[in-house]
Parts: sequence; C-alpha cells; structure tokens
Amino acid sequence: MDPFKKCDQCGKFSSNFLLRPNDSRLGNLCIPCGEKLQARKYKICQCHHCGKSFSDKIGLKQHEKSHLEYNSVNCDVCGKHISRAGNLKKHMRIHAGENPFSCHVCGKSCLELSNLKIHLRTHTGERPFPCDNCEKKFIDASGLKKHQKYHSNQKNFNCKECDKCFLEKGDLKKHQRMHSRVRPFVCNQCPKAFKRANDLTKHKRIHSGEKNYICDKCAKAFTQVGQLIIHKRIHTGQRPFHCTQCTKSFTNAGNLLSHQNIHSTEKSFLCNRCPKKCKSAAYLKKHKMIHTETKSFGCDHCDKSFSMSSTLKNHQKVHTEERPFPCNECAGSFKGKCELKKHQNIHNKDNLFPCDYCEKYFTNVQNLNVHLRVHSGEKTFSCDKCEKCFSSSGDLKKHRRVHTGEKPFLCEKCTKYFSQSSGLASHSIVHNEEKPFTCNKCAKSFKRKQHLKSHEMVHSDNKSFSCNQCDKLFTLREQLTRHVTIHTGEKPFTCMWCQKTFRFHNSLKTHERTHTGEKPYNCKDCTKSFTQLCSLKVHERIHSGERPFPCSQCKKCFKEKADLKRHKLVHSRKKDIPLKPTGESCNLEIKMVGINVKQFSCSQGCGILSPLHCGHMLWKI
Repeated sequence: MDPFKKCDQCGKFSSNFLLRPNDSRLGNLCIPCGEKLQARKYKICQCHHCGKSFSDKIGLKQHEKSHLEYNSVNCDVCGKHISRAGNLKKHMRIHAGENPFSCHVCGKSCLELSNLKIHLRTHTGERPFPCDNCEKKFIDASGLKKHQKYHSNQKNFNCKECDKCFLEKGDLKKHQRMHSRVRPFVCNQCPKAFKRANDLTKHKRIHSGEKNYICDKCAKAFTQVGQLIIHKRIHTGQRPFHCTQCTKSFTNAGNLLSHQNIHSTEKSFLCNRCPKKCKSAAYLKKHKMIHTETKSFGCDHCDKSFSMSSTLKNHQKVHTEERPFPCNECAGSFKGKCELKKHQNIHNKDNLFPCDYCEKYFTNVQNLNVHLRVHSGEKTFSCDKCEKCFSSSGDLKKHRRVHTGEKPFLCEKCTKYFSQSSGLASHSIVHNEEKPFTCNKCAKSFKRKQHLKSHEMVHSDNKSFSCNQCDKLFTLREQLTRHVTIHTGEKPFTCMWCQKTFRFHNSLKTHERTHTGEKPYNCKDCTKSFTQLCSLKVHERIHSGERPFPCSQCKKCFKEKADLKRHKLVHSRKKDIPLKPTGESCNLEIKMVGINVKQFSCSQGCGILSPLHCGHMLWKI
C-alpha cells in the first residue's frame, strides 16, 4: 500500500487520508478536504458565483441558471428583479390582487398554497415546530427561528439615532420610521395613515365591521386575536401581569404599565407650552388639549364644545334623564358605569376599609391613610416658603400656587384664570343663565345651591346667631360677622386713590370704579352701562315694563324696593282725627286739638275744610 496518494478534491499528495463510508463518488480525500465535506454534509459541488454547495452537478447546474442574465426578468409594475420567469407569475398576483387559494373555514384567501397550509393550522391548532429551550410551539419554521433569537439575546441590528438594538433587520426598519415619521400605509376609505401594514389591516376592519374572533362563553366578537385573549381572562379570572411594588395584578400589560406610573415619582414628559410635567405620554396628550383652541366636538342641546369625544359623551348625559346603569341592591340608577361601581361599594362593606375612629368607609387604603391624618393631626407635607403644613400632597400643591401665582385654569368666555378647578367650576355658573335651584316657598331661583340654602333661612324663624353687644339676631353667621363691624368700627379695606376705608371688600371694589370709570355691566337693549349689577337689573325693568314690588294695601306696583318702602309710609301715617260738628270750621277744630293745619290735607281731595269733613281721613304731609 502506497503511503502517498493523490487527493481527488485538491490534487495534493498526502499520506494522511480520511476514512469515509463506502461511497464510490467520494474517492480519496485528505483530512482538510474531508472536514470540509463533513461540514457541507457531502455537498461537494460548489457554485463559484455565490459559494453555495450541492450534492451533485445536476443541482448545481439548475442553480447556476439563476445567475444567468437571459433568465432574469424585471417586473413592469414595480421594477423588481426576479431571477426566474416562473416566479414572475407568482409575483404578478400581488399587483393583480389575486389570491387563488382560499380557506374553507373562514374564507381567507392566500397567495400561495404553502401560505394556505400554514393558515389552516390556526383552525386546527397544530403547532409542529417546538422550541428546545421552552415549552412554546409555533405554526411555521420562521416563527420558531424568530423565537430562538430571544434565547440567544443576539441583537446585531443597531439604530444609529437612539442606539436601540433589534434581533431582526425588519424590526429595525419599522423602528426607524419612528424617527422619520413616515407613514407609508394609507387607508383608502379615510385619510388615516400607519407605519406598519398590520396596523392598516387592523384599521380596515373598523370600516368593514369584520369581527372574526368570537368568545365561546359570552359570544362577544372582536377584530383582533389579542383582544379576544385578554377578554377571556374575565371569565377565567386570570391576571398574569403583577406589580412588583404592590399586590395588584392586571389582565394585560398596558394596564400594568399605566399603574406603575403611580409608584414612580419621575415625570419625564414635559409640555412645550407650559412648565407642567406628566408621568406618561397619554396624560401629556390630554393636558395639551387645554392649550389647543380647537374643539371639534359640539353638543347638540347647548352651545358647549369639547376637544375630546369622551368628554362630549359624558356631558350629553346631563341633558338626557336616562340612567342605564341600575343598582341590583337598591332602587338607585346611574348615568355612568364608574358611578355605579363606586356606589356598589356602599352595599358591600367587606371590600371597604373602615376608619377606627369614626364610621367612615373608604374604597382603597390610600384614601384611608389620608383620612387618618385628620384624627392624628399629622401634617407631613410642609411648604418650603412659608413652612405651612398640610395632611395631603394635593393640598400642598394647591397652596404652592399662592406663592408662584400660577393659575392654570382658564375661563373660555371671559379669559379669567383660576388657581383651582373648583374656582373655575363655581365661576362658570356666572356665564350660565340657568338657575336650577328653586325655592319651594317663594319660587325664587338661584344659580348655586349654597345661595338657595342661605335664602331658605329667610323663611325660617330660626335665628341662632346673636350679637353680644346689641342682642340682635341673625339667621346666618356671615350676617353676624358683617354686623359686628358696626360696633367695632373696623374698616380694613382702604382705597388706594382717596384713602377712603370700607368695611367690606365688595364695597371697596364698587367704590374704585368711580376712580377708574369702569362700567362692566352693559344693557342689551341700549348702550347704557352701569358700575353695579343691581343698577343694571333696575334699568332693564324700563325696557321690560316689569314692576315686581306690589303694595299689599292698594296693589300699586313699583320697579324698586325702595320706592315701595316710601309708598308704604303713606299708609302708615294716616290718622283719624275726630272732628266734632260744632258749626265751626275744621281749621278751628284742628287748632283746638293742638295740631298744625299745614301738616295735613284731606284724603278725599276736598278743597275746603268744613264741619261736614269730620268723618274724613286726614293725611299727614
């Protein structure tokens, strides 16, 4: 046996040859060539264009045809280069919209037969490609390959702008659209555009109304598989997403992410118009609606308009008396689902958190802890500027606006700013002409509930507030405090122009208009303006002809209450003067009584006083 032999693969002479299985096609191979052959799994025929290897020359020849220029074809529609003419027919189906292979279960059509076979596995539940590292199974091999990259953690595709890494090149391309803001996928029914083709297909189901994914238990239909999976967790009670900081769990990852913002104090989303910061992008979008003047959602019943459709829906419940959410335990019904849930906690006290010091109940532990500070007197939140302490962080935020002068709540009608939302809500009633609160006794209506309560004290005889100096009684505490200033002589409000002092701030404001010439109350019928609202109301009675103050004795009506009071003096000053019929004139009789004649006149209009006038009434002038 000759130790030196020639290798059939490389042509070199060597004494070290690799022993292979009995195969006449392999011949004599040296160790380097044998190792290469082992790596290629006996594919000894290699393409010199791309380096691809084949087991025989027939496969190599068929492959080399793909590199020939005469066999390559370009698409006339999109200009794509196609290696074989046979693949051109398959490619043209994309432009023609032809999908010859349809599913017999759901009717979905596919471009190729292989895609149809993969699609049928969604109905059968077959997943023939399992993962070796975990228990997951996949419908096709491509899904398995993508999944295996998550175990390897090899992210070779990096974004140049934000240094984010991705497993696949396609994911990188999709991510780069975030920086470029390109939305190539446009809906043909509406002007909405999307960054991904999958998002466009999901959006088109809104126009078509297609809901192929149906729940087995409640027959509810959904447009996406993910929505159906999340919905099924309602029936099963499964909550796979747990918060690491508290014991709360959620049905989907989106609710978990929004919940985690509660625990984080970081506010990384800054508004570009004001210095306000938000915890999430969703809160920032809602906040930016305040700065935008566009309010495209208008109410059909009133002139109000809103920037969001959800706010309009909640507002429309005010006009309708419909309460579609009834309580099962009592006769109460509610306009919204959230209101019903809050109400149901009253009946089920097992789910509530009671206070040990009083009889109050709370829906969560946070509200209970805040309430306990009322009993303990603990005030953990202190102001940096005035060292004032508060029991809650919300009260501290409101207090800080006193120092900063921040007034983020704007009135849309008069451009007035307020530091708190409650102040804006109470102010907006001024512009509203409605007076929903009516008195049951005198039918007088008011804009605010507290004004009605204070008015009802007029009808009640209960005057529990008394003055210590003059023993005068009052129905309201505010009336007593105003009255006390009469005895003390205190006038804390001073005019900056004439140094005149006043007891009340409203009186000072009214007085300052004499210096500024401001007349904010204008008449709608004429061009006349007034410094006070009461003066305007009295003036408007000239145009309307209203006389709301009638006299109880002679039924004469007056425009002002002061005129009625002056008129009542006429009735109160009447006096019966008994004149005796002595034959003398009434003037002599009046003088005998000791009354000056010039102060009296006849009530019946007699020009001359006579003895017959003794039965008439004399009016004091």
